[in-house]
Amino acid sequence: MVVLILLIVWISDMGPTVQKIAMGVGAMQLTGLLVLMRKRDASDS
Repeated sequence: MVVLILLIVWISDMGPTVQKIAMGVGAMQLTGLLVLMRKRDASDS
């Protein structure tokens, strides 16, 4: 959790372009996690 906070602070210092890239990557990671969780739920039932 501390690593995440440090990462956010570092990204916020980098500037708007890096922020957009980081947000895009983060959104992709979240979407991938959600898809994986949905697939796991479907295979369980």
